[in-house]
Amino acid sequence: LSNFAMKTIHNKMKYLLSIIAAMLVFCSSAEAQRLRLGDRTPDISIGATLGTPMDNILQKYICMVFIHSESAPAVDAADRLCDELISADDDMAIVLLTAEEKTEDNALLNSFVSHNTSVAFDNNHHTFRSFGINYVPFGVIFDKKKQRIEWFGSLQHLDRRAITNILK
Repeated sequence: LSNFAMKTIHNKMKYLLSIIAAMLVFCSSAEAQRLRLGDRTPDISIGATLGTPMDNILQKYICMVFIHSESAPAVDAADRLCDELISADDDMAIVLLTAEEKTEDNALLNSFVSHNTSVAFDNNHHTFRSFGINYVPFGVIFDKKKQRIEWFGSLQHLDRRAITNILK
């Protein structure tokens, strides 16, 4: 085959492989995604809580943040989120959910507890599984009374403007 024909075949193969790779990424991410806006909140099973238990939260919305205290990005994102939500604390409570065991010496998780923020301990990873959470930090905002998902995603995408839009 000529040099031109070889280059054409090579370019077509690269194009075809790019399409296949994109399809694989899309299919695997679509498969992993269980949450949809407006859907009913999946089952939540909490073994213990530091701060206000979820059943006693009075705010209309709950921002549940899936975290792990040994993950620096998760702790930083939770810190930033708590600062962002200070102005919304009449309407939205924060529940930091971890699959860790509750211990008396976890000062980091205790430091998040406030009038607006609780730390909850997932009962045998049940809530992580029912929400389909595979990485932290990840956030889900839902209407407590209606049990409907209003927002979900990476906490990097949750800022004051997004929160204001949800609370409208």
